[in-house]
This record gives sequence, structure tokens and C-alpha cells, in this order.
Amino acid sequence: MALCPDLIFTAAQIIATNSVKRHEQRIAGSLISLLQLYGTSLGLGFAGTVESYTNKKGTDTVRGYRGALYLAIGLAVSAIVLDLVFVRVPKDTREGWAEDVDPVQLAQAKEATVT
Repeated sequence: MALCPDLIFTAAQIIATNSVKRHEQRIAGSLISLLQLYGTSLGLGFAGTVESYTNKKGTDTVRGYRGALYLAIGLAVSAIVLDLVFVRVPKDTREGWAEDVDPVQLAQAKEATVT
């Protein structure tokens, strides 16, 4: 959990923002961040509920932690299966942002750099 914001959140936002046009990147990054934070809070809530219901009223803490761990393993396996079945990231063949810019603006930018 400690490394998740540094590694996974950043990687997911980079993939999401690179797969949309330039003017849509803010929305894509925001939606990815929102979904990840909601998923994290729901996962922790579910794990806490499983832990509290499986630890025999506080007498067997290891059993409660084990139940929460099994829930996390189940969620991770289901996420990997869904990822492998449904997520396809096409290869990015763009070179720069030229396709997002108006041709007139692109010509003016080229003239400005030449002179």
C-alpha cells in the first residue's frame, strides 16, 4: 500500500493521458485518479469488514488478518483476469501533437520558428 501511489497511480495516469488527445488529458488523468482512490478506499473498507467478522470477536487477530489477505488476493486475481480479457492498449504511432492542432495554427507556428 505504501508504494502504490508512487508506482501504480503514476503509471496508470501516464497510460490514460497518452491514449487520448491533448485537450482531453486533464479529464482522463482526473478520472483515473478518482477511480483509483475510490477503489483503494472500497478495498480497505471491505478488508476491514472481513477482518472484523472473521477474527472471532477480537480473540483471533491472525485469522482476521488472514481473511483480509485472502480477500486482497481474490481482488488482485480478478483484476488481473479482467485486465487480460478486456484491456487493450494500441501502439502509439504519433510523432508529436501535430494531429491535434489546426493546420493554420501549425503553419503559423512553423513560420514563427523559421523567422
